[in-house]
Parts: sequence; C-alpha cells; structure tokens
Amino acid sequence: MIVSLAFVPTTDLNEAIDVLGTVLLRELLPTLYWFEQNYVTAWNRFHSRRAPPFPRSMWSTYEGTLMGIDRTNNFAEAANRRIRSEFGVDHPTLWRFIDGLRKVQAGRDKEYEEYVSGQQPQHKRQKYVRVDNNIRATVRGYDRGNMVEYLQGIEHNFKMDESTHSTSLRATASSHQSVAFRPSSEFVGLKTVNSNSKELG
Repeated sequence: MIVSLAFVPTTDLNEAIDVLGTVLLRELLPTLYWFEQNYVTAWNRFHSRRAPPFPRSMWSTYEGTLMGIDRTNNFAEAANRRIRSEFGVDHPTLWRFIDGLRKVQAGRDKEYEEYVSGQQPQHKRQKYVRVDNNIRATVRGYDRGNMVEYLQGIEHNFKMDESTHSTSLRATASSHQSVAFRPSSEFVGLKTVNSNSKELG
C-alpha cells in the first residue's frame, strides 16, 4: 500500500504514514521509513525535521488525478520497454543494438507519418482506461477518516505479486502482533503492540 501514498493529499501524508505504519508487516516498515525520509518528512539525528530530497509537490498525483492528468511525466518508460523487447536480451551485441534501434525508429517514423496524414493515435487500452476511472473514483471519494480503506482501494488497481500482496496487510481486528511505527526511532527500540495497542514490552 506504500504506492498508494502518492494519491493522498500532501497535507495528510504524515497522518497516512502513521496509519500505514500500524497495519504493515514488520518486514515492510524499513521501506515505509525509507519512503518517509526521502519523500515526506526527513528526520535528522537530532530528531528534528528537515526538507526531504524529493518534496511532496514533486511526486504527489492527488491533484493531477482529480483533474484527469497523466500520473507520470516519464514518457520514456514506454520507449525503453519497447527497445528492450526489440533486443530480446539484456546485453545485446553492438550490431544487435543498432539493428534494434533501426527497427524501433522505423516504427516511430511510421506512426509519425500516420499522425501527419490525419490518422488518430491508438487509443489507450480499455483495461488501462478502466483502471484510471477506478483510481479517479476512489480519489474523489477520499475520506481521511478511513485511511486504510482508501489506501487499499488505490492498491487494488495496481498489478502486484500475489505472494506479497496476500501478506502485505495485517488485519486490524486480528489477534496477531504488529509493530508500532515510530518515524524518528530509526527502528531502534521498537515495541510490539497487540490489536488493542497495549504495549507488551
């Protein structure tokens, strides 16, 4: 659910991370802490806040999703995937690399000529349109009072490894133990808590 934080209003991110820290498995807390340090609120060794390397306004997609704007500004990703699939290997020889670039460029030239001649570009695949609509509907229904459900709703629209997805959440009503998330602790001296939030020691 960490990826879902990109769809939380920037003003509510600290609260969202605190809530997420209570439901994630212990093994995922270092990832959540790393995300907080680099993207939300960095803590120095004196336990005071400093600006993170990547400010919230740079990566948050909450406002953009409401306005129907693309969630990424890295349009090179598709081109990189296309080139990689053309090579067929991770480390092509020089000649295979050149041949692959020629094929990809020929495809781009063809698409450009079609565009110039007035043909419409290919539409986004229906499954991606459906995912975009689902995410937009979830974001429009944002309710900070039910943060876990909101983060889960966003998460369900992303392709995930089923083996990790099934174990990434610990049910809040469960009697299993989870770990309290304390951002400034750097995971030193964390205390185990049960579902009633009583410290066990």
